[in-house]
Amino acid sequence: MRYARRAIVAALAWTVACGTAPRTAVPRCEPPACGTEVTASGWFHIVWNGATRYYLLGDSAQSVELLLDQETARAAEGRLALNRRRVTVSGVRESATVLRVRSIHADTTAERSP
Repeated sequence: MRYARRAIVAALAWTVACGTAPRTAVPRCEPPACGTEVTASGWFHIVWNGATRYYLLGDSAQSVELLLDQETARAAEGRLALNRRRVTVSGVRESATVLRVRSIHADTTAERSP
C-alpha cells in the first residue's frame, strides 16, 4: 500500500514537473498498418520538454508523433520555420501514433496557428 502511494505521488510529481504524464506503452500497429506509406496533412508543432518532439495535429484533432531527421527538415526550410505551420507529410508508419517522415512540405497559403 505504501509503495503504491509512492508510485502515485511520483507519477503526479512527474506530470507537474514535465507537463505530461510518463510515457506508457505505444499502441501497436496491426500488421497491415505498420510499415505502410502514409501521407497526412495537419499542423506541425514542436514540443520542448526535455527531449524535443515533433507532432502533426490533424484536422480530426488526432496527433501523430513525427520522427524527423535534420536532412528532411532542412529540405523544407528547417524545423523552426515549420513550427505551427500547416504541412503535408509523407512517411512510413512506425506504430499507431508514430510516423517516420520521408518528406515534409509547408502549405504557404495557410496562416500560422496560434
